[in-house]
Amino acid sequence: QFLHFEYPLFSGLMSVAFIIYIAQFLVQPLCQNPETTWVCGCIRVAIAVLFNPVAEIVYIERRESLDALQQSIAFVREQWIPWFVPWMVVLSPLAAISVTLLIDNLLVTDVLLPTRSVGGDLIDYLSMRTPPPVAILIGTTIATWFMLFRAHLFQSLRKRRTSRFE
Repeated sequence: QFLHFEYPLFSGLMSVAFIIYIAQFLVQPLCQNPETTWVCGCIRVAIAVLFNPVAEIVYIERRESLDALQQSIAFVREQWIPWFVPWMVVLSPLAAISVTLLIDNLLVTDVLLPTRSVGGDLIDYLSMRTPPPVAILIGTTIATWFMLFRAHLFQSLRKRRTSRFE
């Protein structure tokens, strides 16, 4: 079962990743000019917020390309409070450690793998205080739990949304 490769899922992920890559490529000149770095930061935060649930949309709903991105924006517009409260709870320890770390984390958030930066930061932080294998185990466990939680939250919010409109 684990050796089964899901080409439609891979295609969906790559189609979304390609669009985001092109958008970031077009914005990259703004990131290199010190006078317009703030514009680049605003665009990156907007991408992180508007496309935050795109991983779940691709994986659970099997959407692709622009359709997945449009569904993500619609979902965030309709469900922004219940969707982002858990994200803020997870990010609050970063804010307690350093507000700069929190902002840096938002600027590099990967919408297709949302817990990569948080899990990586957590592992880095814990590695200074515990043995690295323990830090990796704790960070990976928390990141995995959070991705499972996001999938469950997404499904329940989608179910609530569809029952409300029927």
